[in-house]
Amino acid sequence: MYCYRHPKEATNLSCGRCGKPICTKCAVIGPAGPRCPDCAKQNVTVRPAAVIHEAKRAVTGIGRLGPYGIYIVVLIAISALGALRGCACNTQHGRIPQEYSRPDRDDGPSETRSI
Repeated sequence: MYCYRHPKEATNLSCGRCGKPICTKCAVIGPAGPRCPDCAKQNVTVRPAAVIHEAKRAVTGIGRLGPYGIYIVVLIAISALGALRGCACNTQHGRIPQEYSRPDRDDGPSETRSI
């Protein structure tokens, strides 16, 4: 492939929007990847309604997974919540609960020797 603006410049890079081959001199690197100068000039604003529509499509897509897919998603959610709850309940203000303490250890007053 050769750059569409520089016909003698060989390249493997193409515009992420229109697909035209571009060289590294022409490429405009943005948050969505490399763009040709023509596509980089077009500033498309983010439409919040489109973002909400995509989120709604993702949620309704769970229904297309069927009963086993929904079952798996619910199990993953429950196990994630259980793991978070388990991490929060094991310690009480930085102290180890008594049920986890060792019975063979005596934490009584220690003797100090004076010289």
